[in-house]
Amino acid sequence: MAGDEGSSFSRDSMRFFGTVSASATHDLKNVLAVIQENAGLLEDLCRMAERGRPLESGRLMRLAVELQQQVRRGDRIVSAMNRFAHSVDEEPKALDAAGLLELLAVLSARFLAAKGLQLQTTPPAAPASLPACPFLLIRLLWSCLERAASLGCPAKILELAGESAGEGLAFRIRGFAPPSGAAAVFLSAAETRNLCTALGAALACPSGSGELVIRLPAASPRAITRDPREARDRAGEKT
Repeated sequence: MAGDEGSSFSRDSMRFFGTVSASATHDLKNVLAVIQENAGLLEDLCRMAERGRPLESGRLMRLAVELQQQVRRGDRIVSAMNRFAHSVDEEPKALDAAGLLELLAVLSARFLAAKGLQLQTTPPAAPASLPACPFLLIRLLWSCLERAASLGCPAKILELAGESAGEGLAFRIRGFAPPSGAAAVFLSAAETRNLCTALGAALACPSGSGELVIRLPAASPRAITRDPREARDRAGEKT
């Protein structure tokens, strides 16, 4: 049974990596399509200039601005994907909450936009970090955002905020319609339960509120592992 659970956990990880990669590359293709379109317009203007038509400096400037915007957008996507890819092979380390929120905002933009939603992130008021496996924490936050989006968001905006919680770290997701089953709605998926186990995380959703609190304690032996089976083994050693 444990072997089956570990295999399922690995398959879920690969599936998640593929989902994020496909989304990022789709966005990058859109960036390249806009650049190609503007390059074609620039080529047309050059050919018309060769036939004696004066170049319009205003139009050239607009093309230049659009190209620069797309290059910056593409750079954000590639940088985010690079950080995400390295999160898989990185050893557990002190995670920067503000940087993690920024990364999630880029990675989840297309997924949420397809549902007509926007993500607003609020970094901690003061620098906050916690030793944890970055890939698993990204997966957990994504899973919670996905579930929150499925509940409906009246204002079409989800907010993801990070904050210090004693010596630990907490993330708050706000803006979704209050579920009837509180945190149980988010923990109904085996993937989310396994991720909480692996990270030592606890979910709380006050009854009647459209807010989910994800708490990660400091110095938890479960907060720095990659596999839920290993997390349970470590937890057993402490009892």
